[in-house]
Amino acid sequence: MLRYENDKFMRIDELREILDISRTVADRLCSMSDFPSLKIGRKVYIDKEKFYVWLSHHINKTVITSNGEENEIATGGDCLAQ
Repeated sequence: MLRYENDKFMRIDELREILDISRTVADRLCSMSDFPSLKIGRKVYIDKEKFYVWLSHHINKTVITSNGEENEIATGGDCLAQ
């Protein structure tokens, strides 16, 4: 476990709860090159501060569909679709 995990980092389960997404979508999100995650062994950590900055830039812009495709949208809709 990272020393400051609870303050600075969140785990996949917390990310899933915040965005109300499935484990599969969370895993795909964390594998995106611009997503602020860090993988150590089998564990994935998400930098909380960088996540909210990332989210503010991506909300209502990118949809990740259940088959893993990313689709750009102009307005409205969800940031992540299951």
